[in-house]
Amino acid sequence: MARVLRTVHIDAPTREVFALAADPARIADLDPRIGLVQVERDAFGPRRVRLEFGPGGTASPAEIVADVTLYVAGRDFAVESPAGAGGPKFRLHLSCRDADGGTDLTYEAEVRLPGLGGRLADPLLGAALAQQIGGMLARVEREVTLGRGA
Repeated sequence: MARVLRTVHIDAPTREVFALAADPARIADLDPRIGLVQVERDAFGPRRVRLEFGPGGTASPAEIVADVTLYVAGRDFAVESPAGAGGPKFRLHLSCRDADGGTDLTYEAEVRLPGLGGRLADPLLGAALAQQIGGMLARVEREVTLGRGA
């Protein structure tokens, strides 16, 4: 299993940071490898996210389906591969916390590929996941800062 935990401090109110970082419909704005995004909602907020992920190179895009396992408006958003889903297992938890007049935004992600080949790929997958999460944090920070006219 590849696991990454990263935090960035953003000089903006938590509600603004969360509105961007936890909006599944805007994830394609934050990661250029993401194509089509569909969000199923209910009265409490988003409940399932489907997206197309193009890993780059000659690899074909893959569909990722994730159930929303935690949604606390303005604070926490988590998605995870549905129970019994085949293929790679995925989990992402992001949190926004008031800190030093701004917001600490934390992304924690895990990806597990099936079988022995998946375990052998963990170091490479972890490095790629760390790069992806770092890029997403930087884009959230940039977008929120630009949106505030800084």
